[in-house]
Amino acid sequence: MPKYDVIVPAGGYLKKHMSDVVGTKAKPLIRFDGHTILYRVLTALRAADCVGRIAVVGSKEVIAHEDAKLADFALLEKETGPQNIIAGLSALSDAGTTERVLICTSDLCFLTPEAICEFADKFGERDFYAPLIEEDAWDEAYPTCAATFVKLLDGKFTLGCLYGIKTVALKRALAHIEEVFSRRKSKLGMARLLGMKFVFAYLVKKLTVKDVVNKVGEVLGSTIEPIWKSPPELAFDIDALEDYHYALQNYRNCTQGKWTPPRQQ
Repeated sequence: MPKYDVIVPAGGYLKKHMSDVVGTKAKPLIRFDGHTILYRVLTALRAADCVGRIAVVGSKEVIAHEDAKLADFALLEKETGPQNIIAGLSALSDAGTTERVLICTSDLCFLTPEAICEFADKFGERDFYAPLIEEDAWDEAYPTCAATFVKLLDGKFTLGCLYGIKTVALKRALAHIEEVFSRRKSKLGMARLLGMKFVFAYLVKKLTVKDVVNKVGEVLGSTIEPIWKSPPELAFDIDALEDYHYALQNYRNCTQGKWTPPRQQ
């Protein structure tokens, strides 16, 4: 299996109502079962046969943390998420050629090496690959845990937080990615970007996965392919206090019989 270098965006700060509960302003430094999520993510990546070098791009607190030493590069965050990804890519490219990278968020508290390589093993010649998780698979893995699923004609789906991207396609699409990033919190802005015809089709529930893939590819100027039936571990991120409390209460049950990170010394 080919080895892919990995960029781990780990910037930003939690809002006060959440940081007061979890005990840190930096999401990657939230702790479960005695170690940070950052430790869990980086040790899972290190244990995956399909992973090469790793670049973490984060806040001062994150890159100064002992766990960040598990990465090959620890870089101070830039102004935006897309800029963080490019900073990671630049560090990896300067140290050697990389044709395709993985982008892995830093808050996947149930990530395993097996899930990473199962996803990466499906790569072909497309520019972008993204994990597609079905609602039934999620409910089986994380019963009673609420998550946001999009209802399409094919079923109900959510995307995971691990992506495979050709470096040339990433650089080519950067301006478009910046635009999506800047509009991500504006419903009107996203509607203008996607087009009212597409938005209307979504509202009346007439879209398929293929329709969405084609639209995203059009916006980014790239070829996109979802990886169907991807492991649900790739979608459990910590975006809200509900996610944190569920993971805290169910960590042992959700990891039973699966890979777990080595105990820290």
